[in-house]
Amino acid sequence: MKLSRGADVLVSEVIDVKAAIQLFSAAPGITEATRALMTAHMVKEHLSPEEVGKIAQQAGVKLVVLTHFVPAGDSETDVTTYTAGVKAQFSGPVVAGRDLDEF
Repeated sequence: MKLSRGADVLVSEVIDVKAAIQLFSAAPGITEATRALMTAHMVKEHLSPEEVGKIAQQAGVKLVVLTHFVPAGDSETDVTTYTAGVKAQFSGPVVAGRDLDEF
């Protein structure tokens, strides 16, 4: 959060943990050990929409731009769960970034 304090724009990846877990859990031959490792990775190494919102609000940023939507990647078409989660914690504007966007 220190690095984002007072920033005009906070660009962040974002994850829907439940959807990501469902996706990799459905993979053929996945073991319980692999599922546990992947779940731990998703929770520890990625940010939920609510976490992004908390960081943005506490840092006092002006705008949040979301990118790298997990699990669907940048081809995600319905980003409302991501943006709504951020907005639940952050009072400023939230944008789902796309390639070649300018801010």
